[in-house]
Amino acid sequence: MEPYTEQVVLLDGQAVSFPRNQKHPPQDSALAAGEALSSISLSNSTAVQYGDYGVPMVDGSIYMCFQNLFKIQPVFDTIITRILHADKDGHVILQASRSYHKTNLVQERIRAHVIDEVCQQESHEICSAAQDILRRIHFIPRVTSNELGSLFQKATVVLHPFPFGGSKTASDVLGSGVPLVTYPQRYLRGRLAATFYATMALHEIDSEVAISKCCVANDVADYVSKAVRLGTDAEYRKRVAFAIDARSSRIYDDHEVSLEWARFITRALGVSIKPEELALEMEYVPESWQTDSFHQKVIRDQQSRWKKAKLEQFILSQ
Repeated sequence: MEPYTEQVVLLDGQAVSFPRNQKHPPQDSALAAGEALSSISLSNSTAVQYGDYGVPMVDGSIYMCFQNLFKIQPVFDTIITRILHADKDGHVILQASRSYHKTNLVQERIRAHVIDEVCQQESHEICSAAQDILRRIHFIPRVTSNELGSLFQKATVVLHPFPFGGSKTASDVLGSGVPLVTYPQRYLRGRLAATFYATMALHEIDSEVAISKCCVANDVADYVSKAVRLGTDAEYRKRVAFAIDARSSRIYDDHEVSLEWARFITRALGVSIKPEELALEMEYVPESWQTDSFHQKVIRDQQSRWKKAKLEQFILSQ
């Protein structure tokens, strides 16, 4: 079955942009949390102390993936397991569902995966290595929208899920200046975080933190490697965070997004208007970096990544 039933239209730029300063309607914190009113680890350890927003108070790195649980697909269980296996002091934080039942389903699935991957034995008894990993996986309560920025700043690294990612959450993370690791997928639902990174062009700030080096992965192994480096190399993480903070303003209030949608709508409706006339009508003035050459480079980079991924898949299949 084709994922898209209509013609796919490619737009220059991000195709989506959020306002930098957002006003959220009043929310009840208890409603945001739902039934998940306390923070827990998969080992039910009572040794861990939890601080503000239910974030564990630990000395190691915090790998946070604060997305609705339906986005935490089984493939992401492998990511969690391998990150915690590589970083013995790291802790992973996930967002609990409003429903305890839904949270429990994901907890049990991750628990079973960790045991199967780490213990490598026929019995379902938990080996010590699995127990260690499970005690470092935490589910914390949901928070209201206006608390997200403060919550993300408690993370060392934010993990963007796949194949279902997010756009609003990714922009909130980058606006908080926290490094975010993403693995762009084939379809739109898993590509928006990488699109924000393309807009920011971090390599122009620091060549060592080009997005292909720090934050945008090519496969599962690369995702784990990038996340662990950011989690364990404080100096490198500081350089990445500096570049993100210097360029995150680009992804907000992007008027080119409105222009591109207007161009698409006028074409779809059969309205005859030249691009420059439409831009004049919308009072659109491009930023200094929003040039044809910039967009062409983004496209070339994406094509190069796609070809590389396809080549690697072919090699692995032989």
